[in-house]
Amino acid sequence: MFKKESWSLKDIVPNDTFEGAQKFLDSAEKIVKKIESYKKKFKPSISTNNFRNIVDLLEDYSGHIHRAFQYANLRVSQNSHDQEATAFNAKVSSVYAGHANRVLWFSLDFVKFPEKDVKRLITSVPKAGYYLKQVVAGKDFLLTDKEEKIINIKNVNGVSAINTIYDIVTGGFTFNFKGKEITESELLGCVRDTNPKVRREAYNSLFAVFKKNESLFGELYRSIVSDWHKEYVEFRGYKEPISVRNVSNDIPDKVVETLMRVTNKNQKVWHKYFKLKAKLLKTKKLSRYNLYAPIGGADEKMSFDKGTTIVLDTFKEFSPDFYSCAKRLFDKRHIHSSIVKGKDRGGFCSGSIPSVDPFILLNYTDDPRSVSVLAHELGHAIHFMLASRKQSIFHAHSALPIAETASIFSELLLIEKLKKEKPNIVRSLLFQQIDNAYASIGRQVEFVSFEKKAHELIKNHGSTDDLKKLYFEMVKNHFGSSVV
Repeated sequence: MFKKESWSLKDIVPNDTFEGAQKFLDSAEKIVKKIESYKKKFKPSISTNNFRNIVDLLEDYSGHIHRAFQYANLRVSQNSHDQEATAFNAKVSSVYAGHANRVLWFSLDFVKFPEKDVKRLITSVPKAGYYLKQVVAGKDFLLTDKEEKIINIKNVNGVSAINTIYDIVTGGFTFNFKGKEITESELLGCVRDTNPKVRREAYNSLFAVFKKNESLFGELYRSIVSDWHKEYVEFRGYKEPISVRNVSNDIPDKVVETLMRVTNKNQKVWHKYFKLKAKLLKTKKLSRYNLYAPIGGADEKMSFDKGTTIVLDTFKEFSPDFYSCAKRLFDKRHIHSSIVKGKDRGGFCSGSIPSVDPFILLNYTDDPRSVSVLAHELGHAIHFMLASRKQSIFHAHSALPIAETASIFSELLLIEKLKKEKPNIVRSLLFQQIDNAYASIGRQVEFVSFEKKAHELIKNHGSTDDLKKLYFEMVKNHFGSSVV
């Protein structure tokens, strides 16, 4: 029987302690010293044997530092108020910045090598070929040695610190709902309740707490955006803020622009859907708290044992490989499913190094939506596990669009199975499927559109109130006359 529980991090750090994680930092330091010993030899004429040695050391280093990073991040994600975890996470970031500065010469010098030597050296290390090509592709955005070092240090004490503050503040939020203090994950489960009064109360409770902190969050966001624009657009020379993400995902700006243009042009498809949903809910227009309202049959509770069994059975029917990968994560206790104060909201999959199976965090609230999230995150995990069989640490992580393809595919497998096994809730499942499609496509593109305009607004010294006005106007245009 499957039960909601915390995870065991012993596969990352054998004794699951910060002292154990420190050993990986110590090992990483020793490897950095070995890498530095090759600095004088790192010239266009370097032998392929010595170049392979450097790449092997970089791979070994990545394995050790990523263990420390993953352990620290997961300890913080399970409790953002754990001061020891927060301090160690900051330490790992600081140590990594120092290491990055000491081996910075590798990328800065490599991109300056003659093209024939770059090709010769890349060909000699297939396991890092794509990674090295990406390093070369980004050469126009690199700065001087001193500038890169300053930025590495700045990021640890700047944006990273801001994100930590946000996580600590929001991780401590509780919400007064029906006379009880509950976590955000528990509250969000009520957003899809069958009772409209419950949905309205859930939204109001959520917004009330965040509204009290709007000035703080507004300043944090403005600081991050300003930092992003200064570094990447003004200093590094990216065309626009979003180009940074597009380059890292190896997708041309024009492809993303086309995707957004076509999606925005066809928002009327969602407008028709919202009008249909309003009709079925017997209301003239959808209000914001009715956007994800279930349509029939969604009252059914899905215990963690029941939900997990359904997901595993779904994967087994599709592929024994899918099933064995997913089942292994449960057997190894790589899934944190219980709801506790201070834990990260929502869900994520953390895959770090090929030799360690990924970890999943979710807040399971015994409803169909939680089952869908479980399938989604397991899709990410299986993707990483299968990639790790043949890929090195340089290539095991996929670009965001490919990663989301795997996770949404797993959700679709689950829904197709439930349609067959639970005909009484097929109607509900179909609406849930469209809700998920809207959230993954229509809503996400709207978020990107807002971010693009927000970056421009903040560059021109816009205030938090200006951002609020911008978002409200965009939301009204986004929903048109279909939502009030």
